[in-house]
Amino acid sequence: PGAAPSACPAGFADCDGANAGGCETDLDRDTSHCGACSAPCGAGSTCVGGACREGVVGISAGGSHTCAWTANGRAWCWGMNGAGQLGVPNKRAQLAPVEVVGLRDATRVATGRYSTCMLRRSGDVRCWGASAHGRATGAAVHARAAAVIDVEHAVELAAGRDHACALRRTGGVTCWGANAA
Repeated sequence: PGAAPSACPAGFADCDGANAGGCETDLDRDTSHCGACSAPCGAGSTCVGGACREGVVGISAGGSHTCAWTANGRAWCWGMNGAGQLGVPNKRAQLAPVEVVGLRDATRVATGRYSTCMLRRSGDVRCWGASAHGRATGAAVHARAAAVIDVEHAVELAAGRDHACALRRTGGVTCWGANAA
């Protein structure tokens, strides 16, 4: 009998079974073998650190935080979080992206100075973070998403320093937040 094959280094495997190649598959990056042989990622996804990640379709940078959203509607934010602008139930800064809690149907995300708003597939808008100047919540700081009053059937979303605006399907625009010159 022949000698037993040598073990592959961590993160690599022999996924094609060819003796000549051995250990040719990078399980941390290969979208056909992400984390394990024959574990493919879906269309538009990438393999990062052995886990499939959906493809990012948009990104928005605010005053001290950034958010991105994927084709399947998931939103991820990172950066400062003192006002709850990352959409997670704590106020700790996050160096790596964290998924926004409770919402998985984003078509756009807009970031302001200390707030974030999301346009959902349904056409309504949810916002979180500092809202002292807004109508999104009744509180000055809110880490959970709340519906923006009187905004429905929106098709586009934008945010400035302390305000946001939504373009409606009818062509009208609704804005909320600070109105100082």
